Amino acid sequence: MFAQALGEPAVRPADDFLALGGDSLAAVRLLSRLRRTFQTELSLPDFVAHRSPAALAGLLADRPDIERTAAALLHLHALSAGERRDLARRLACPT
Repeated sequence: MFAQALGEPAVRPADDFLALGGDSLAAVRLLSRLRRTFQTELSLPDFVAHRSPAALAGLLADRPDIERTAAALLHLHALSAGERRDLARRLACPT
C-alpha cells in the first residue's frame, strides 16, 4: 500500500513515507485505504508518528479490532487468483 501511495515499485519496512516524497494528500489517500482494508480508524497524527510500514504495522498490531481482519486478509492472500475470483463472485464483489 505504501509503494502504491508513493508511486514507487517497492518500499522497505523501515522506509520513511515523508523521506520518500510522500505528501499530505498521499498520506490521506493511504490512510483511507488502510481504514477500508483493516476496518479501523487511523488519525493523521498517528500516521505521522508511525510513518514507516514497520512502525505502522506495529501500531496496528496492538489494536484488538485488527486481529480478525488481518486473519481474513492472510487467508485471502493464500488463495489462488481463481479462488479469489470465485469468492468475489459469490460475495458479489468487484474483482
